[in-house]
Formats: sequence, C-alpha cells, structure tokens
Amino acid sequence: TLLALHAAGAHGPLALTAVPAGAATLAILTCLAFAARPPAGDGRVRGGARLLGEAVREALRFLRAGDARLLGALAWWGFDAAVLWSMLHAFGTAPPLAVVGLAYFVGQAGNTIPIPGAVSGGIAGVLLAFGVEPDLAIVSVLGYRAVAIWLPAPIGLAALASLKGTLARWSAEVARA
Repeated sequence: TLLALHAAGAHGPLALTAVPAGAATLAILTCLAFAARPPAGDGRVRGGARLLGEAVREALRFLRAGDARLLGALAWWGFDAAVLWSMLHAFGTAPPLAVVGLAYFVGQAGNTIPIPGAVSGGIAGVLLAFGVEPDLAIVSVLGYRAVAIWLPAPIGLAALASLKGTLARWSAEVARA
C-alpha cells in the first residue's frame, strides 16, 4: 500500500503495487466476513466458505491467546527478508525497505507455483520493476537463495536425524503398550 501511494521512497508499476494491495485487502475482508457470518446452505463453495470462516475464527482465538511462539513466524519472515536486503546491500545499493519487502513476499507467493525458479524469478522481477540494476538484482537474489537454502541445510539434516531417533523411540513405546 505504501508503494502504491508512493510513500515509501520508491516508484514502481501501479499493477505491481496497488493491485496486490487491493487483492490482499479484499481477501482479508472476505475471510473476516465468512468468519463473522458463515454462508448458509449446501454445496462445495458454501461448505468451503464455512470452513474458511471456521479457520479464521480459530486463528483469531489463537492470536488472542497471546502465545509468544507466534512471533516465530514474524521473526522468520523478518530475518529471511533481512538476508535479501543484506545481499542487496553487500553487492550494491539496496532499494527502499518497502521494495525489498514486496520482492520478498512476491517471491514467497512464487512458492505456490510448482516450477523451478518461481521464487527467484519473482524476487528478481520485482526488484527490476522498481529500477534495481539487473546485475545487482540477479547476484543478490542468487546470494540470498544460497544463504537461505544452504546455510540451514546442515542444521536441518541434524534435526532430521534426531527426529528419526525420536520416532523410533515412540514406535518402540507404542509397541510395548
């Protein structure tokens, strides 16, 4: 929204700023409406809308509980986006933070497209659309992906080994019971 209003110190295509902001606002309002007043009747669409409303109500209850662990998701996004910003800063001049944030979240939306390169392409595309030099955008995105994917890999492998041991122990406990 800040980018669409040109209030974030960057100017980019209106279709890349206002349209996603409008779509996100509409999606949020629709979900809240389904939560407040679930649609009556039968059918797959109405059933899906009711299920979505239930999920939103449950999520709101979860948020109201104030569990500090919920901050983990925000921290993950923040630190992950900070890696992208750091790469841009390391290889040149980083664009305004709002542009980095938009690029990051467009890249995350690219995770839903089951083709190779959707995340990196989405991030680089947004950076290019906001005037970041192509060489800076590409090297920064490649550096970000290398750090974001390969740095946690050894820790993840160790956690997987630990999880396999835990699962084996649980299976043995169930077999004894």
